[in-house]
Amino acid sequence: MVRFSRERAIFQDKLEERGAFLVSGLNDLLANYIYLTRIDDLTDIATVLGSQPDVAYVQIFNANGRLLVDRDRGKYPVGLVVDEFGLGVLKSKQSKFQFNGNDLEVASPI
Repeated sequence: MVRFSRERAIFQDKLEERGAFLVSGLNDLLANYIYLTRIDDLTDIATVLGSQPDVAYVQIFNANGRLLVDRDRGKYPVGLVVDEFGLGVLKSKQSKFQFNGNDLEVASPI
């Protein structure tokens, strides 16, 4: 049991490092596209990101919480940030990580 917990902790640390690296690079890349609301470009970026083996889903929201891009919902999805995790990131304006089982969810304000 101790060995499993330690391996899980190491796995989570490495996953957090990869998530932080990905999000910090994305902030610079996505900032202009979000500011100019270039949905087609954001959709292309989300499609490339979502095709990576480590990425389960990609959603991009504007500062008001309106869904701009959801890789799994077609070209012009409709929706708002409704989960506490996403709302917390919008309010705090700081990147956050949360584990949902073995999956790491990463959110970052841009």
